[in-house]
Amino acid sequence: DLFWFSNLSFTGAAIGLNSVVFTPGYFKNYPLEVEKNDIPAVYAITKDKDNNLYVGLRGGTPVLQITPAMRINKLKIPDYFLSIDPGTVRSLTPDGNGVWIGFFRELLLFYNVTTREITRYTPESEFFRPVAIDKEGELYLVSGNNKIIRFSPELQKTVMKTAYSHISPVYKIVVDEGGIVWACMNQSTFLRLDPRKDKLDIFTILPDNYNVEDLCQCDNGDI
Repeated sequence: DLFWFSNLSFTGAAIGLNSVVFTPGYFKNYPLEVEKNDIPAVYAITKDKDNNLYVGLRGGTPVLQITPAMRINKLKIPDYFLSIDPGTVRSLTPDGNGVWIGFFRELLLFYNVTTREITRYTPESEFFRPVAIDKEGELYLVSGNNKIIRFSPELQKTVMKTAYSHISPVYKIVVDEGGIVWACMNQSTFLRLDPRKDKLDIFTILPDNYNVEDLCQCDNGDI
């Protein structure tokens, strides 16, 4: 499943040996449509209840939807939302009716898959790289690099706010099956919050200074 070949550049210059590795058939390849002058980069991926894949991209088309039939749809985000220069899409979070689209700064949108409408919400968070949703449909976000907030889209206001002493950006938030909130932080730390008891703990997993950038829940409930 591997072979080597020598190659030349477009101008005829030798560029040495190249290797080709054949991808096993159980992997899928999703071609991405990008604008002509865009340099593609993927920052977020998620799947909705109908197995549509959503991809957050750098460039003029921030979000693509890829259907199970491999049809690619470009989500049309109105220019008046993008005119505030929100940066790239950093989070895509599905719920029962659609997908939350979080940009790097100041822009949080909800895409309704039934009506195809896009609605902006304005919680007190400045950045939307981490967005998580609980069983009640409320969002967990970060405010000011030192607070975890719970935002109610129905009431359009913050319904819980918990401060933490370790000032840090948060890279990802996960709400487990028991309603416990976990958050990735810098300096090799992560946060555990029990909203029912308003109890917050911060754990250090390494003596070195690394960013903890991802958490996921295992089938047995472990993090």
